[in-house]
Amino acid sequence: MTNENMPRRKFTANGGERADDAQAGEERAGEWPDSLEHFLQPAAARVEEYRATAVEFARREPEKALLWAVAAGYILRLLPILRIVDLALTAVRVAWKPAALFFGGRALWARMQEGSPGSNARKE
Repeated sequence: MTNENMPRRKFTANGGERADDAQAGEERAGEWPDSLEHFLQPAAARVEEYRATAVEFARREPEKALLWAVAAGYILRLLPILRIVDLALTAVRVAWKPAALFFGGRALWARMQEGSPGSNARKE
C-alpha cells in the first residue's frame, strides 16, 4: 500500500479523531504503513497545537510564563539528560542480540514447520 492510497486521519481541536475517520482506522488496523509519515502527522499537529497554546499563554500572562520557563530550565539543568540517553542506548544495544536471536529463531521455526512433510495433513 502506498502513501497516496492510505487514508489520512483528521483530528479535531481537542485532539480527538473524527467519527468518519474512525471506520477507516478500523479497516486498516492490520496493515503496516509504508513510512513514518502516517505517525508523524498527528504528532506534528499536536506539537503545533501546544506551541500555539504556549504562545497564547505567554501573551496573556508574561510573568507566569517567564517563571515557568525559568523553572523548566532549572529542572532540565539538574537532570543528567546525556546519561539518561546513554543508559537507554546501552540497554537497546545489550538487548539487541538476544532479541534478534529469539525472533530469528522463531521465524526459522515457523518456516521449518511450513516446509515439513507432515504439514500438509494438518492444514486440511
